[in-house]
Amino acid sequence: MRYRETRGLFVSCHRGALGDFILTWPTLIQARQRLGSSFFLHFGRPEYSRAAVNLGVVDGYKDIESPRFTELLEGNWDFDEEIVGGAFWISEPPENAPENVKILPPFPQPPPIHMAGRHLKSFFGAEPADVPLASTLNLHQSRPDEKKFVIIHPGSGGLSKTLPPSFHVEFGGILSERFQTAVSFVLGPVELERGLAEAFPRDRTIPTPTLDALTSVVRKASLYVGHDSGATHLAAFMGTPTAAIHVGTNPSEWGAIGKKVIHIEATQQTAASDVVNIINAWVRFPRRNARIGSSRCHVREAWKK
Repeated sequence: MRYRETRGLFVSCHRGALGDFILTWPTLIQARQRLGSSFFLHFGRPEYSRAAVNLGVVDGYKDIESPRFTELLEGNWDFDEEIVGGAFWISEPPENAPENVKILPPFPQPPPIHMAGRHLKSFFGAEPADVPLASTLNLHQSRPDEKKFVIIHPGSGGLSKTLPPSFHVEFGGILSERFQTAVSFVLGPVELERGLAEAFPRDRTIPTPTLDALTSVVRKASLYVGHDSGATHLAAFMGTPTAAIHVGTNPSEWGAIGKKVIHIEATQQTAASDVVNIINAWVRFPRRNARIGSSRCHVREAWKK
């Protein structure tokens, strides 16, 4: 397999959840900036890896369940191009890995900085001054339609990180009235499998059974609202204005990264109107860095470059 006109091969691997994978992207971006024209080949879940290719984070991918990855784990590191570096976020080290391929913990331990920063420190050996974002690679940023279009993603991989559908229905109604715009609910495969479609107005529900479908919708949105989930990480990284609602997770460590992100810490008792007020204030004054609203619901700015 030849990799166009490149100067060597950088190999990476991640087999975890989408959000966890996206938090490694700044490391891959900074590696790209340092290695120039090297070809970046990723081993991972096909759907997640394809998103990384489409956004320009890596150049190509192979299924982590493929025979080639099994061969690699068993010590076969023969490629048509010279390996110039690598980052494997994997618990079980492959055999005979080249010295310039770093075997990294999927979840680096303290220092207590953002997980994306931990990955950068783990790979480069120094605490980052900032986190490289999608815009540093001139990736395909979101280009919202002229007509305002707001989407709410009410789900997450963990139910403990979400507010109930009744909250989102009320929240969507208030948000639509306040912003005078259409608000739709985006349901991914997890939400569809859980039967959440029945909890939302049918005419304002957008099924996104694949990551490609979700990406297409996110590109068109002028505002995305969601919980701590892979979809939220993706929206923020793509450059879509993103309001991330955290229930039980710390945005200082796990928050989605992007230039247009606000993190809202909430509880099951948080009022939908409080969250709308916070988002409204943020849209009007995007550089504001202060606590807004009740003591149960406050703002933390995203880690910006």
